[in-house]
Amino acid sequence: MSEPVLCAIDFTPHSDRVVERAITRALELDAPVVLLHVMFTPSDTDYEAVEGQDTASSTAWKRLLEGARASMARHRTRVEEAGLHVEASFVDGITSVAIREAAAKHKAQLIVMGGSERSRLLTFFLGSVSDNVRRDGDRPVEIVLPG
Repeated sequence: MSEPVLCAIDFTPHSDRVVERAITRALELDAPVVLLHVMFTPSDTDYEAVEGQDTASSTAWKRLLEGARASMARHRTRVEEAGLHVEASFVDGITSVAIREAAAKHKAQLIVMGGSERSRLLTFFLGSVSDNVRRDGDRPVEIVLPG
């Protein structure tokens, strides 16, 4: 088996298309798939319950994590149904940096990720995670646009 295809997903509805493209590429390359979701957790935020009581922040964070785990499980099942070996992981960090680091760690031969259809002006001012990964990375990146 060859080096994996890293599939970076954000659990938006568009992630289904991204996973399908990663499956297609992995089948073509006879490669396993690494599903990756990056979560940025602000370090100055305490998501733990205070004195045994759930705070609004901890409840929201728990719901977010539950939804993310369920979405990851669904995507993992889809990759397995395609007959591919899959590893799924969550990492904490700045998205573009974490994707590049995960690709290096797993020795991914390809990164498949979603992109947005922002205007050039908006992208110029705000930047784009997919553009940053492609520009600053050291391996091929396939960007799957919505629609």
